[in-house]
Amino acid sequence: MGKRKKIYSIINKKIKKKKYFSFLKNVNISPRKLRTLTNLIKGKFVLDAINILNNYISFKKSKILIGLILSTISNYKIKTGENNIKYLYIYNIIVNSSGIIKKFVYVSQGRINKIRKRLSLIKLEIKKK
Repeated sequence: MGKRKKIYSIINKKIKKKKYFSFLKNVNISPRKLRTLTNLIKGKFVLDAINILNNYISFKKSKILIGLILSTISNYKIKTGENNIKYLYIYNIIVNSSGIIKKFVYVSQGRINKIRKRLSLIKLEIKKK
């Protein structure tokens, strides 16, 4: 490895230590539906986001996102050793498609219709203010 690559790898490792994030792959909800929900909680404090998800949103989607937020908080606690989560806020939340489950349904006159169930991938980053 050359000098420049080595320097950049060291810098990237230091940057990654300061980021607190978690992934959730192959969620059985379409990304379009999840994006509307994630736009509500982007930029909010973590405790406020959990309250919003508990009170106003449908159960399945909110349960998935609350679990992801709690996982990210535990990653923060492990990396820093701090227990104070009062000043943590959701810095970035990205929802992308992770795949499609294809099924077929038989319809009249011997035809087949496709059903595409879309899966989503969620990446959540938190920071401290």
